[in-house]
Amino acid sequence: MVVGSWTFTACFLVCIFRRKVRTTYNTLPVRLRLDESLRFLRTSAAIGGQWTLDMITFAFFASIVARMGDVSMAASQAMLQCLALSFMPVYAFSVGAGTLIGRYIGASDLDSAERSYYSALTLGLTWCAGVAILFLSVPDTLLRLFNQDPEFLALGRPLLALGAFFQVVDAVGIIAGGALRGAGDTRFPFIVQSVLSWTLRLGAVATFALYLQGGVFGAWIGELVYVFALGIAWVLRFRAGPWRTVRSELPRVRTIRRRGPNPASHSRSIRRSSSSRRCRTPAACARTIKTPSRFSRTSRTSA
Repeated sequence: MVVGSWTFTACFLVCIFRRKVRTTYNTLPVRLRLDESLRFLRTSAAIGGQWTLDMITFAFFASIVARMGDVSMAASQAMLQCLALSFMPVYAFSVGAGTLIGRYIGASDLDSAERSYYSALTLGLTWCAGVAILFLSVPDTLLRLFNQDPEFLALGRPLLALGAFFQVVDAVGIIAGGALRGAGDTRFPFIVQSVLSWTLRLGAVATFALYLQGGVFGAWIGELVYVFALGIAWVLRFRAGPWRTVRSELPRVRTIRRRGPNPASHSRSIRRSSSSRRCRTPAACARTIKTPSRFSRTSRTSA
């Protein structure tokens, strides 16, 4: 894994520092500027906080499942690996939606930005429908890739049936969250996820898994409740439209201009320099006027 991470990083650096990319997008390092750094931090800190909270609370979820025994933990991990067939491509759709939305907002084309969200949502739900059919049609085939223990298979079948619905709900929230990030609306998602992670997520998992004795299936029911509430919050936030005014609320950043000659002034200076070289003295100007051109000499000879 370490070698793979370093290889990916090296390939990424080679790509962004290629001459064509470097000259087109100016990817070379620049001098640190406080105003731009604060603007970047204002947008990205909330995104980092979301990921941190999600990982911490999911660690609590995993610890609850781990106390149920090895078989329950194995079934939960198998379901999580199968869900990766769904949410990894959906994350790609969300990144694409966020990229296009940010681009269209920069061009003041808000209608196209909104269409990008719905296009990504359509792609995501179409993909999830295919994954759901796979989970429901061949659950034993998928589970036997991890373990062939009968108790493991008995726990895994209902989990994959739940996962068929879970990944559809999760996809709606992932794509809506990516759209909000692309639009620059990051503070509201951070606040909502901070509240829901420590209250609804942990509370629902503990209630369904421990209090109602639902076991690993109950734990994932609690996770489904949390994902459903989170997805509804993201969708309602995007449909409400505050992201349309996020750009106007951001502080203005001074534009960096490349230093270089102005083409018009450069051409004028060339003309001035050439004329000054030809007509620096009256005698030189007279010689320039009296000297016949090559074309005129050729024409006179042929005549």
